[in-house]
Amino acid sequence: MLVAVRDDRMAQADACRVIAIIGVILIHTAAPMFYSYRSIGLGDFLIANGLDAVARVSVPLFIMLSGALLLGRDVDDRYLSTIRRVTKVALPLLFWSLVYYSWVTYWGEGSSALYLELSKRFKVQSCITFGLYT
Repeated sequence: MLVAVRDDRMAQADACRVIAIIGVILIHTAAPMFYSYRSIGLGDFLIANGLDAVARVSVPLFIMLSGALLLGRDVDDRYLSTIRRVTKVALPLLFWSLVYYSWVTYWGEGSSALYLELSKRFKVQSCITFGLYT
């Protein structure tokens, strides 16, 4: 099987992306231990806290990497590309925010046992953010 190799890929950007992906996974795996500090030992908490602190660089790393990769493009192409990407994210975000807001407004927060259980579990206060992050 032949694999096509693209010449325009940057190894540094790929390495940065791999580090950022590992960091995001680490944040999500260390978070339960970090937030259950009352039920775990001090050593476990310190390890979880250290891993969480080290991995927090991953999200800004993704943002900086995206900016760095967009810098090499033409201004017109960059503008249209940015508009297209924002539209891809903003329209579904707006749509699903309205859907979740309508659902909770119609059914009420108190009427859904599933909503109450998940909101307690994820410590989410707003119905809109709850729907987007579960």
